[in-house]
Amino acid sequence: MPPLTAVGQYRVRQNDVLEVKVASSIATDLLASCRIVYDDGTEDILLVAQFVTGSSRLIESTFSQNQAKKNGYAVSGIVNIRRIVTKRGQTYVRLYLTQGDTQIKLCQGYCYDGHEVSMGQFVEPGPGGGEGLLEEASSFDVAGSTNTTMTLTATNALRRYYGFAILYNASADVATRTITPRLIGHIGRLGPTGFAGALAMWEGPVLTLTASEEGIYYVYNRGSGPGIVVLNDADTVVPQSTTTEPQPFPLDIGDDGTGGQSDTTLITNIGSGHANDRYAIFTFFEEWLVI
Repeated sequence: MPPLTAVGQYRVRQNDVLEVKVASSIATDLLASCRIVYDDGTEDILLVAQFVTGSSRLIESTFSQNQAKKNGYAVSGIVNIRRIVTKRGQTYVRLYLTQGDTQIKLCQGYCYDGHEVSMGQFVEPGPGGGEGLLEEASSFDVAGSTNTTMTLTATNALRRYYGFAILYNASADVATRTITPRLIGHIGRLGPTGFAGALAMWEGPVLTLTASEEGIYYVYNRGSGPGIVVLNDADTVVPQSTTTEPQPFPLDIGDDGTGGQSDTTLITNIGSGHANDRYAIFTFFEEWLVI
């Protein structure tokens, strides 16, 4: 049989190594490989042995221990999950042929259970390529005398927020508590010289609770219509008018790098809360890791 002859888009140079770059919000096992046909027709495989990613969303690089012996062409390449089940949006990978400062990108995209990233596949990070991971962040059992600031950004991630909920339990101490959540610093993250305001971009309607009352502040919108704002005052559920009380969700937030939306926060903005009161706040969002 005559030797194989390969001509393709991805040229391999002698001494190239295979590199996987990954950002992940869950520790999972990845394996990567690239099949090469050299110019003389012989074959080889560059292998990035199974490794465990971090879960901090930081960008990591892992390399093959072997390198290309000669010049040739890459005819296939793949990155896949080996052990821990992940959801789309949690683990974003890029596969390169690397030598010094020179790289050839073979593929990029989200690696998740039942789906590998293969050579020639280029999925841009973010919502354009498909669904992300639905997640929830919370701050729980907080004293009513303390306001909570929820940071909406995350390292190397794009997030789309769909809403939030605040559950408040007022103690028997006499006080009139008010809850008027505020969105701070979205788009307009810096004021001009002399601007002393709080950069509040949105404030919801007021929920008022007195001694021994329980209340829920609920805001939700997945993008199909104006969404809802509901105030539950001592088990009396009152939907708010979306005309007079519009809300800003769904809300797209970039990563927490310098500039952009890096300072966007949601503040509970509780007035006259008592130290014996207790509350919890939850935010609900879809997340896509990016590199």
